[in-house]
Amino acid sequence: MIKIGKIRGPWGRKGELEVRSYSPFPERFSKLKEVFIGFKSYKIERVRYFSKKIVMKLEGVNSIEDAANFSSAEIEIPEEEIYSLPENYFYLHDLKGCNVFLKNGKEIGIVDSVWEMGESTLLVVSDGKEEILIPFAKSICYLVDIEGKRIEIDPPDGLLDLNEI
Repeated sequence: MIKIGKIRGPWGRKGELEVRSYSPFPERFSKLKEVFIGFKSYKIERVRYFSKKIVMKLEGVNSIEDAANFSSAEIEIPEEEIYSLPENYFYLHDLKGCNVFLKNGKEIGIVDSVWEMGESTLLVVSDGKEEILIPFAKSICYLVDIEGKRIEIDPPDGLLDLNEI
């Protein structure tokens, strides 16, 4: 299963949900017939867009109280239903397994997982002995080669030393 968004909370009083897309292509939601939330499948009745907001109505969710139960839940779809991305775009789960190198070529480790922390994303990089958290920001991760499974970083002074005591 692939995470494609997160429910922010109820929208209105009739069971609609405000959704934050993990993709820069929010229109993908209008093409879906069903989604998974916490291992359970839900059919989508409709998707609407307001400014930059996605509003989704799920079958069986008919009140603000019902919708409130979904607050902060992540929305998933089967991997085979993943949206095809244009060239030079990738999904965060594609970063797992990438080798991480400094600008000078020194290997730091391999991306074990990716943590989404609100609006920020962290790479959990392991060298086999310890884990290092690296912010996934363009100013730090200046080269991402998904096909070559390589990420090059230029971290600010002290970032890689944060785990040392």
